[in-house]
Amino acid sequence: MPVAKAGSWLDFYEKCRDHVTANNSVELVKCRNFRDLVINDLMFIINHNYSAYEGNLLAGRAKADFYVGATRSAFETGATLIDATGVKTVLSALATFTGSTQTLANEAFYYEQTGPALINAMRADRKTAHLPILAGMKSEYKDYPLTAAMADLDAYFRAGTIASAVIALSKATANAEEEATSKLQCATKALTATDVRTC
Repeated sequence: MPVAKAGSWLDFYEKCRDHVTANNSVELVKCRNFRDLVINDLMFIINHNYSAYEGNLLAGRAKADFYVGATRSAFETGATLIDATGVKTVLSALATFTGSTQTLANEAFYYEQTGPALINAMRADRKTAHLPILAGMKSEYKDYPLTAAMADLDAYFRAGTIASAVIALSKATANAEEEATSKLQCATKALTATDVRTC
């Protein structure tokens, strides 16, 4: 059977689990202090990584991708341009290059429009995910052991990702559409303008 490394947080958790079973109040105070220390350390790391992650998004990675993509397209097209087969080939290659750079520019533009919405969703998700951690740290160790804290910290970490933001926005959009559908159905059945306004 695997044994936790001495001095590791898992080793400490196993000892604290025994203290919970024995209801050793003195040791459980130490367990709570250790739990809060681990939480604070991991929160610092998660917040630091998130700040860098968000900073990269705000710095406009899409712009960088556009310029890299445009340069790559230029080199790929260059081989076709340096050719003796005639003007038609040159014009065709230029059209291809123009089309590809326009597509990249459009992608960059749409990213700049949606980026702030995704960041707002991530921030909101992180605040929501932070609540159970704050509540847990105000609880006794037996009510909020280290394993529960780790699960909440994992949820807090995942809340600060674009994938989580997209899911949150999708849910918000679905809820808004459902609410709008209900109002429309209500308005359709309404007999007067006042009834429509109450929908």
